[in-house]
Amino acid sequence: VTDANGCQGVSNTPFVVSNTVNTSAITGPINPVMFQSVNYSVLPAVGSTYNWTLVGGTISGQGTNSIDVVWNNFL
Repeated sequence: VTDANGCQGVSNTPFVVSNTVNTSAITGPINPVMFQSVNYSVLPAVGSTYNWTLVGGTISGQGTNSIDVVWNNFL
């Protein structure tokens, strides 16, 4: 920063942007039965969006805090 008199200085950043996930632990079975629907969820949080990703199954309920998954392949 340079002021009107030509003096230079450095200021602290007014804020810091952080990409932090603020959610509860995921609840649901850790040993599901293949081809049966199981539920996974986190506690809902106002203003949050939910994007679930998995490999080896089909999701229903994408975009919500609670999904049902049919596992079709255990990797």
